[in-house]
Amino acid sequence: MTDISAFAMSTIFTGSLTVAPHGEMRKPGWTMERFMTPEQCRAARGLLNLSAVELAKRANVALSTVLEFERGERQLRQTTLQVITKALVKAGVDFIPRNGGGPGVRLRK
Repeated sequence: MTDISAFAMSTIFTGSLTVAPHGEMRKPGWTMERFMTPEQCRAARGLLNLSAVELAKRANVALSTVLEFERGERQLRQTTLQVITKALVKAGVDFIPRNGGGPGVRLRK
């Protein structure tokens, strides 16, 4: 299993999001944020009208991984969380950093 600290100083996420030290995600101009939350995952799927089965296929993970993460029953390894996040970003959502109201998600224009 890979420890988050092994990735501390490297950019390991493609697209507009990057992984910063200690496994936090950021976009240029953002303050550092944590990885996608279970609530953001559910919201992103809802915005995309994407089933948990379809997300699991697109991310190449088990359906139980998606469902248990979304229910808050499972802590995911960094790499697993990255592939799920990447699948959602590729499908058309952007993750919004904390801005006083908490982290969020929206459809990309």
